[in-house]
Amino acid sequence: MIKKNLQHQRELKALQRDVLAGVPSSKSKQINVLGFLNYQSDSFHPYMVEGGVDAAIVTTCVNSFCAQLSRPTTVVIDNAPIHTSVEFQSMIPEWEGRGLYFWFLPAYSPELNLIERLWK
Repeated sequence: MIKKNLQHQRELKALQRDVLAGVPSSKSKQINVLGFLNYQSDSFHPYMVEGGVDAAIVTTCVNSFCAQLSRPTTVVIDNAPIHTSVEFQSMIPEWEGRGLYFWFLPAYSPELNLIERLWK
């Protein structure tokens, strides 16, 4: 188990380098990366946004991801204000109708979300 975990950590770091390789230098405008990580298939679906991120941007990214789904999918998500906003919450029934479900993490437990390792 430890060997597999270390291998997965190395794979996440390599993925992080690949994602950030296309990000302009620090003299550029702010770039935010949002993403969906599939642990089973080791696939990553990144969305790069120039500037700040709000509920409208996250909703747009989720809509784009949802359009690519071929089977029911569950997204593990934290309780960030964007995720609990009225705009985001009002879209959940529509996404569930399209086969995208959300599992909200307990408060203060980002270590349970595998994608958090990618952002560190």
